[in-house]
Amino acid sequence: MEDGSLQFSFETADVAEPPNWLKQVLDAVEAVLWALAPLVRLVFWLGLAVIVGGLIYLLGRELLRRFSKATTDADAKEAALAPPKPAFAKALLAQADALAGQGLFDEALHILLFRSIEDIERRRRGVLSDAMTAREISALSVLPATARVAFAHIAAAVERSRFAGVASSAGVFHSCREAYLTFSKPENWA
Repeated sequence: MEDGSLQFSFETADVAEPPNWLKQVLDAVEAVLWALAPLVRLVFWLGLAVIVGGLIYLLGRELLRRFSKATTDADAKEAALAPPKPAFAKALLAQADALAGQGLFDEALHILLFRSIEDIERRRRGVLSDAMTAREISALSVLPATARVAFAHIAAAVERSRFAGVASSAGVFHSCREAYLTFSKPENWA
């Protein structure tokens, strides 16, 4: 306040008029904007409609996915799983036996496990997820009890082989082979 070179009162400030050419440019811009106003409104409402439509689509798709998954889960709990086809089971056993004949018992067990999982997935799509472990699969209530026990036996042998580092023997392979035969029998899926 003591410095007289600073202005604190603005009543006497003169505001210069803008040049004439600037007034003409501003008037032209204003005219263009007024001419485009209906188009801008149309674009605004169309954009809003697209956003609302997209949200409705995404919400509807999610509801359908959840509703159909709930139906699939309910159907899966009620329905019994069909056994694998006998020809497929024989071909699998021939492949596993060939590996076991070469002394590759761990690989043969792994084939039995993966084919058992494929058998389950083939019959009941959507029951298994990619993130499920063999232990989780063996605990599924949609598997008949006998098939579940047989699958659990194979899964435990593969787990010991793959994760515990315990090499499988011919005896372990033969017990898992018998478990797969039990797993694939039609009467054990009733």
